[in-house]
Amino acid sequence: TYCLSNSAKNSLTIMTAHVARYAIFLFGLIALYKIGGSSRRSSYTAVPVDEDEELDGLDAEIDALFRVLKTYEEEFALEHGRRVGSFQDIRPVASEYRRYKDMREAIARKRRRRSIGS
Repeated sequence: TYCLSNSAKNSLTIMTAHVARYAIFLFGLIALYKIGGSSRRSSYTAVPVDEDEELDGLDAEIDALFRVLKTYEEEFALEHGRRVGSFQDIRPVASEYRRYKDMREAIARKRRRRSIGS
C-alpha cells in the first residue's frame, strides 16, 4: 500500500475529474458525428416530416452541441486558467461552434415562419 499526502490526494482527485470531463467531451463529439452534426450537409432525408418533429430533432441536436461546447469551455478554463476568448482558443471545436450558430439560426427561422403561418 502507498501512503499519499493530502496534497497528492487532492491533485489526483483534480486530475481524475479533468480526465472524466474530457471523456464526456469526447463522447459528446462522437455522438454528434454519428447524427451528422459536424458535417455541412443536412442529416435529414427528403422524407416528409411533421414540422414539430423536425423542430424537436433540431432542438435535440442543438442541445447535444451545447453540451459539447460547454464541456470544451470548462476544460479550456481548467487547463489555461482563463475563459475562451479568441478563435485560436476554439480552433479544436470551430466546426461545432459554426454548426451550433447555424442550427440556432435555422431554428429561429422555422419558428418565425411557423408563427407567421399561424
